[in-house]
Amino acid sequence: MRVLHLLGTSLLFAASAVAQAPERSGGWRLSLGADALRFAGVARDTSAPPQAQASLRPNGRLGLHMALARSFGLWGAELEVGWAGGHASATNRVVAIEDKTAELSRIRVAPALSRRLMGVGNGEIALALGPTFDLWLVDGAQRSRVGAEARVALRVPVGSVELENRITAGLSSSPVIREDLQEGFALSGLRALAFGTGLRIRL
Repeated sequence: MRVLHLLGTSLLFAASAVAQAPERSGGWRLSLGADALRFAGVARDTSAPPQAQASLRPNGRLGLHMALARSFGLWGAELEVGWAGGHASATNRVVAIEDKTAELSRIRVAPALSRRLMGVGNGEIALALGPTFDLWLVDGAQRSRVGAEARVALRVPVGSVELENRITAGLSSSPVIREDLQEGFALSGLRALAFGTGLRIRL
């Protein structure tokens, strides 16, 4: 629910800021960056007492991304690809265990429509919304998943490049399937939150 609330807040913020956003010059831009990713649980052991119930999730990790963007005044289109290698983790109220032998890595392709919301000094705040197409590598198996995400970015010019700091919230289907789990586990969708930074270069 926290991710859905963040997505809704982003949309309301976009609607209130549209009238305040001055246009900027168009053109192509290449961005490179990194994200600190956090995931909510995708499976919960309902057979254990509440205080001992374990939640399975992809571990928190560092992801890398590269994107090509084209702006048309206030609007823009983006295509981002990303890699986030990692493994599975299990947590309850007492302990957290990471299984580094259980691969749970993600390759992502994410097209998006973006909108400049407002200027901040020499920089800008922009919102991007779009679908996500993920390929998860799960102990040698490949699983395709579809979802959606929203990104809010602050971009500030630094010399000939732009420094971009961003927050991303997303929701997708789970990379874990019933056959991966013992009896008693309940599955849910995958919610993700990422804090990223990077550079944008005008082409």
